[in-house]
Amino acid sequence: NLKEGKMSKRAGRFVTLDELIDRVGSDAVRYFYLLRSPDTTIEFDLELAVTQGNENPVYYAQYAHARLANVEATASQRHPHLAEKADVSLLVHPWELDVARQLAFWPDVVEDSTALLEPHRIPYYVHDLATEVHRFYHAGNAQSEHRVVVDDPALTRARLELCRAARHTLKTALDLMGVSAPERM
Repeated sequence: NLKEGKMSKRAGRFVTLDELIDRVGSDAVRYFYLLRSPDTTIEFDLELAVTQGNENPVYYAQYAHARLANVEATASQRHPHLAEKADVSLLVHPWELDVARQLAFWPDVVEDSTALLEPHRIPYYVHDLATEVHRFYHAGNAQSEHRVVVDDPALTRARLELCRAARHTLKTALDLMGVSAPERM
């Protein structure tokens, strides 16, 4: 069903999947359909699906991935010779630890999604991880010492490792859903 009203072949009110993909793109269609359990009726919000803002879950997730890619590029420019290993014990702030905690849930989400035949668990996880990534990113906007790229190379390396893990996990999850993970938006 569309948010504008219930579809009905008899009344001539319906949209084909091809038309839906043409209007909002395959990423949005896949993501929105995967958000719901297969045994529920889906109400597709066309306006939301084309919105480029935080209220659109596809945009929100893809933007988190693009932000992390940008952070990695910035870090490699500012600190081209970072240490090979990261000292993650330097990550002590709640917004850093919340990203790490969310990353730790990923294997269980995949296992449960597969075992229980509930693919909708993956986009919900992606949204939760994207929320923590955006919170982590905004902490650096609020105070410069909380940015990923700081004067201290060891702290930059630790935060960069967290970013890489989050970006890899977002990309893997989006790939599983058949949704693109753009480097730029």
